[in-house]
Amino acid sequence: KTTLAKVLERHLTSKGHTVKYITLAHWKRTEFPDLLHNNDAFDAFWKNEIQCTWSECTKSKDPIFILIDEAQVLYNGNGSLDFWTQIKYFTDHPKNGLHVLLLSMYESQNAGSAILNDSYTPIDFINPMGLDELHLNENEFKDLTSKFIEYIDKEEDTFIMPDDMLKSVYSSTRRHPHLRMRVFDWMTNWKPTEVVVDTIFLKMAYDMVDDDSTFVVDTKTAEMQEALRRLMHSGLVTYSGRSWLQFAAPVVQIIMGQHLYAPSLTLESDVSFEAFLQTSIKHMRPSELHKSLSYGIDSQLLERAWQKAWLMAASTAIPSGHTISPDVGRIFGSSGFLDFYINGGLKWEVELMQEGRRMGDHVDCFRSTGRPNSKKLDPNVWYALYADDYSTMTIIRHGKDEMLLTLRGDDPQLFPKNR
Repeated sequence: KTTLAKVLERHLTSKGHTVKYITLAHWKRTEFPDLLHNNDAFDAFWKNEIQCTWSECTKSKDPIFILIDEAQVLYNGNGSLDFWTQIKYFTDHPKNGLHVLLLSMYESQNAGSAILNDSYTPIDFINPMGLDELHLNENEFKDLTSKFIEYIDKEEDTFIMPDDMLKSVYSSTRRHPHLRMRVFDWMTNWKPTEVVVDTIFLKMAYDMVDDDSTFVVDTKTAEMQEALRRLMHSGLVTYSGRSWLQFAAPVVQIIMGQHLYAPSLTLESDVSFEAFLQTSIKHMRPSELHKSLSYGIDSQLLERAWQKAWLMAASTAIPSGHTISPDVGRIFGSSGFLDFYINGGLKWEVELMQEGRRMGDHVDCFRSTGRPNSKKLDPNVWYALYADDYSTMTIIRHGKDEMLLTLRGDDPQLFPKNR
């Protein structure tokens, strides 16, 4: 957003327009402690920064463009500044020649309380823009990548990015030109036990995320509101709409899944894909499936609940030195049809599908008894029939004998109690 502001400033200035750029990042509480609550202090800050007060700028008789960076700093003024009442007035009664652009790290979802006091109606901005307007198209991405590679080649050894890697980067970052490194630093250094409510919020978000990578989390409590505020300020979570949230990008969602369900027990020796799948099913916890609240209208566990339970179990079954990444379908260009990927050279891919969802093409594979028709089984599909108490699963496969697996994830002798 700062880059955008600077580009606009240069462009408009080159066209002969009067432009005033100011950033609230320069505000120091020690010098202007009452900036958020006192109009004189607010104007004094502007005068100090750009030799023109906010009042003087808005009263200009000549056309003027005002670019305000880090505007989210002003969201906590509680309506005591004339700034917001004037913004509302100019929004309702546009003034010829006056153009104001607010650039914020995040938006205020409760404009009535966060920006104006209770006696005012919330501000309804005419032309709001979000991350979508900053997304790169494919040609822009290729141009930016080429310049980056040229820069790296000058500073270091030759740097090569294969086309497959470029496509993965393009899709996994949701085409955003610059996923701030602080987001990844935050995830790398995150200690889940330090802020428990953040972990609770993120697990709820991750478990509720839909096929469009959006989710809704109940933030009625003060603790959950504060958790949302922290996560939005970190850049990890953003708004997708007026009430829907999303992780900043698919790659963030993938890494978050690894953090939230990190391995607590992994196999030391290499195993086959088939052995891994068997072990992962055996490591599933019947108790987690029992207490899950993710049920559909048919009283069956939702697909997302099965995915969560399997991910927790699978993270304890992968060979050492490998990781399992959830929700990777979009990165591989198969949105909704690839749930998990195990890397480290294994290149195992898993799609977990619940009967009744996206199963239209598979309905005729089952007899009237509900058991798969052996003549129509796909060799790459494991058909799992679970007991009512989730204690066992019967696996039916093409050309294989039926296999009964006991779910032992709750066995305290096999797994730590704090798992």
